[in-house]
Amino acid sequence: MQTVRNFPLLCVAVALLASHASADQLNVYGEPLQECGTEPGSGEGNGCTYRSYDRGAHQVCVTSMPGGFSSSTGQGPWSDAHIGQPWCICIWAYSNVIMQEGNNDEDLPIKCDALPEEVLSSSFSLKKFQDGGPQFLAAIDRMCNTCKAQAPSTEGLSALHSKCVGLKSAAGHKADY
Repeated sequence: MQTVRNFPLLCVAVALLASHASADQLNVYGEPLQECGTEPGSGEGNGCTYRSYDRGAHQVCVTSMPGGFSSSTGQGPWSDAHIGQPWCICIWAYSNVIMQEGNNDEDLPIKCDALPEEVLSSSFSLKKFQDGGPQFLAAIDRMCNTCKAQAPSTEGLSALHSKCVGLKSAAGHKADY
């Protein structure tokens, strides 16, 4: 009986911890990480938070899950049940899909203020981009250019620029932003 009575309190505590984790994180602009949507799939709470234990690196906020997304990355048709919903997708899957012939930014729309800064600033993320295929540098460029267009301020643009240059440099390439 004691356990049942304390269960609601435990649920509240877990929810507060989850929301606190994303509130402490910064986005690619160096500002507080924004929500991706209501329960966006593989995220944590309502956000695509950075979690070092997340092998899939579900940190890319897609504002509208496209049809056939998971099938196009070899994951089966699971995503078709979530067409049109916001979702936290894997970095490698973003890299893979965005570089497929004929895809453009509208096919996989991302919400840059909901991308944790680690997406563009960690060796963990660089490896995930590389896992997306041999054209991973073009995927990094595409993400950086998309986020450049969404930058909320000059300061945010500057923070983004340094992350993009740093990630490309870590990959052994010169960035030209």
